[in-house]
Amino acid sequence: MNDINLRLRQGFQDQCPASVTIPSFVTIVDGNAFEGCTNLERVTIPNSVTTIWSGAFQGCTSLKSITIPDSVTEISGYLFAGCTSLERVTIPNSVAKIWQGTFDGCTSLKSITIPGSITEMEAAFYGCTALESVTMERGVPSIGFAAFQDCTGLKNVTIPDTVTTIEGQAFWGCTALESITIPEGVTKIEKLAFAECTNLKQVDLPDSLTDLDPSAFYGSPCLQNMTLPGGLTTIPAYSFRDRTDLTSYDIPYGVTTIGSQAFQGCTNLTSITIPDSVTTIENYAFEKCESLASITIPDSVTSLGGYAFFRCWDLTDVKLGDGIKTIESGLFSDCQSLTGVDIPDGVTRIAQDAFRGLIKCQNIT
Repeated sequence: MNDINLRLRQGFQDQCPASVTIPSFVTIVDGNAFEGCTNLERVTIPNSVTTIWSGAFQGCTSLKSITIPDSVTEISGYLFAGCTSLERVTIPNSVAKIWQGTFDGCTSLKSITIPGSITEMEAAFYGCTALESVTMERGVPSIGFAAFQDCTGLKNVTIPDTVTTIEGQAFWGCTALESITIPEGVTKIEKLAFAECTNLKQVDLPDSLTDLDPSAFYGSPCLQNMTLPGGLTTIPAYSFRDRTDLTSYDIPYGVTTIGSQAFQGCTNLTSITIPDSVTTIENYAFEKCESLASITIPDSVTSLGGYAFFRCWDLTDVKLGDGIKTIESGLFSDCQSLTGVDIPDGVTRIAQDAFRGLIKCQNIT
C-alpha cells in the first residue's frame, strides 16, 4: 500500500463535514490535517492510527468529544489547541507523553483523567479555563511545567502517591483552587508551582517534602493553613508572609535557615521559638511582626540578616546568642517598644542604622 493510502494529509478545511470516521487503513494523521475545520463536531479514530502529528485538530471549534485510541503513544503538541467546544477527552493507558499546548485554550473542557502511563505533560492544559476537576491515576511520576497554568476554574485536584515532583508553574493562576493535598512521596515543589492561586486557603504538605522553592506559593494571599513538614531544612522565603491568623510558631528542630521575608507581615504573631539547629536568619525574616513581644536567638545562629526585625513595634525583650558577630543594617529599626539590648561580647561590627528609631531605648550594652 503506498504512502497516500497510509496517511491522512492536510487539506480538509474547505470540505469537512460535521462527522468524520477515519478509515481503518490510515496509520498517520498528518499535522494540521483538520486544522480550522470549524464544522467538525465528531471524529472517530481507528486503532490503526499510531501517530497524530501536531495541530491536526487545532481550531476545530465545534468538536465536542474525542477518544484517543490505545494504538497512540504520544499526544502531539497543540493537537486540540483552540477547540473551544471540546468537553470530553478519553486518554488511554498507552499514552506516555502529552506534548506542550495539546489542549491549550480548550475552554469548555470541565474534567480530565490522566492515566498512570503518562510520564510527561508540559503545559498540556494551559488556559483550560472551564476545567474544574483533574484526576491523576497512580503511576504518574511528576506534574509537568505549567501543566495546568491559568486553569482559572480548577477546584479539585487528585494527585497520586507516585508523584515525586511538582514542576514550576504547574498550577500558576488557578484562582478557583481553595485547597490542595500533596501526598506522601512528593519530595520537590518547584518555582512558582502554585503562584497567584489567589483563593488558595489550605495546603497539606507531606513529610517526604525536602525541597520547597521559596516562590512556590508566591502571590497566594489567602493561604492561612499550611504546616511545613519536618523534612525541610529551610523555611523558604515568603512561606508565612502576611499570615494574619498566625499567633505563635515553633520552628521544627532540623531547620537551619529561615528565609527572607518568611514571616514578614505576620501582624498577630506574639511568640516564635527558634531551635539551636538554626544557623541563618535572612533579611526581613520577621519584618512587621507588630505583635511579637520577645525573641531569643540561639547561640547556633551566626548570620542574622539586615532588617530581620524591622518594625516589630511591640518587641520589648531581645536575647542575642553568642554566635552573632555583626549587627546588620536596620536589624531592630523602628522597634518602638524596645528599651534595651545586650550585645554579645563577640560582636565586632554594628551597622550605623541598626537601632534607628528606638524611641524608648535607654540601654544598649
